[in-house]
Amino acid sequence: GDALAALARAIALEPRYTEAHYNLARVLHGAGRGAEAATALQGALALPGGPRAAMLQLAARLQEDAGHLDEALAALDAALEIAPRKPALHHNRGVLLHRLARHAEALAAHEQALALTFSPTLAPREASPPAAGAANATGTAGAAGAASTASTASTAGAASAASTVHTAHTAHAAGSAPADMHYNRGNALQALGRADEARAAYRRALAIDARHALALYDLA
Repeated sequence: GDALAALARAIALEPRYTEAHYNLARVLHGAGRGAEAATALQGALALPGGPRAAMLQLAARLQEDAGHLDEALAALDAALEIAPRKPALHHNRGVLLHRLARHAEALAAHEQALALTFSPTLAPREASPPAAGAANATGTAGAAGAASTASTASTAGAASAASTVHTAHTAHAAGSAPADMHYNRGNALQALGRADEARAAYRRALAIDARHALALYDLA
């Protein structure tokens, strides 16, 4: 589509423009073209700069989509080394740990996500990427324009991997909103045999989002 064409132009203008490769991976992933997205993302990760934590989170999502849960977890751990205060990363890590039957670790991850979400002094911050060389900077003006056009055009089709989590299990909420964090914390508690605490977590999810379908189902 238009987004893919714009990104192709951006990369042709400046092959070392990291964000163009990353946005290409996002668009391809949103279009269900996972293998091509993975190739584009590898290209982005091989270059300096760019939103490294978001890139690694997309890598985790692609690995999860392919059923490679251990590799997905490794990518999230690498993202957390860059952005340790980003709640969505901890939440997504908790969902993966739950799928790997590492429930105590999943609970800790969800509680960390909630602590960061509700602590105003711990706003997420990503470490600054390494500066691209002067040679990379000289050709980026035209590439940036094309990539910006592509990013705008692709918003509906390629949701940011930095703020979402995908799982094949419908027992997990598929977002990073606080209600989903409480719900998935409840799942970890339920798996640990702490049923009363799990139900309390589901009720907290409903206190935030009264129409949270999964929490309503598990409390029925």
